[in-house]
Amino acid sequence: MRKLIAIFIVAFACQASAQMDVWVDYSDDGVMNSEYQVKAEKIHETRHDHYDDGSLRAEYRVYGDKVNVDKYHDNGSIKESGMYLDGLPHGKWHQFDRGGELVMAGRFKNGYRVGKWTYHTDEGVISMDVRYKAGEVISGTKYNADGEVVEALHR
Repeated sequence: MRKLIAIFIVAFACQASAQMDVWVDYSDDGVMNSEYQVKAEKIHETRHDHYDDGSLRAEYRVYGDKVNVDKYHDNGSIKESGMYLDGLPHGKWHQFDRGGELVMAGRFKNGYRVGKWTYHTDEGVISMDVRYKAGEVISGTKYNADGEVVEALHR
């Protein structure tokens, strides 16, 4: 019985690995542009955009209707991270300054800003938070450097 289970596991692993193909596309100067992973007849693509010096500008990971994106500053630090669904921003999004500090965090739903978005100063202190509903501002608060409320907005 154990031999039968072991044979089944080996056969399954061989079959699973046989179903995965990787295709890589290079630019004329030898920089990898795309990597396509074909598994079980579904194409998952990873695309790269580069700065003129060859450093990574953005990476796009495509899974059906979803595209996860990471964009980078020219110094290599993360600039922005989020997801698109059917071509529209969807889900959590974050933006960072060149030093890697969080500048903005929020969520999209079908291309519209929703929920609480926070904006940070260069020192990493929350300078403002804004609440959105279907892309419209419904309330917000501005803070000074000490975290005290300076202004409140309600609609």
